[in-house]
Amino acid sequence: VSQSRYALINLKGREWELLFTVGVIDDIQVHFDIHINEIATVLDPNSRDFYKNIAYLLFVLINEQIEIENETSGKEQKLIELKEMKRAVTSQNVYVYSSVILEAFAGSFKKSNKNPKVMSELATI
Repeated sequence: VSQSRYALINLKGREWELLFTVGVIDDIQVHFDIHINEIATVLDPNSRDFYKNIAYLLFVLINEQIEIENETSGKEQKLIELKEMKRAVTSQNVYVYSSVILEAFAGSFKKSNKNPKVMSELATI
């Protein structure tokens, strides 16, 4: 039985699993008006909105994990606000975040009986 694969990112001292669930994919497709297979266009560093796109993707991916944890634990963790992510994405980390997002996207479709995690260099905000 294969397990989901994901990438990790560190935000405010906590590791977050970046997993492309159906909910995340739907949000991305609607927000960017693209098919999910076109995600590379959103991650194009030559795009005028590259930094905003990275912030939005992290916002959706991290909040999805928070919502899943809230449902399974019964706790009510506060969701991250988009403005927090826009402040967190800088010229020093945007390319690392872009790489981790692509790794998570690719890992979401891989199947393996080995380690369920796609470990990346932890990106730290």
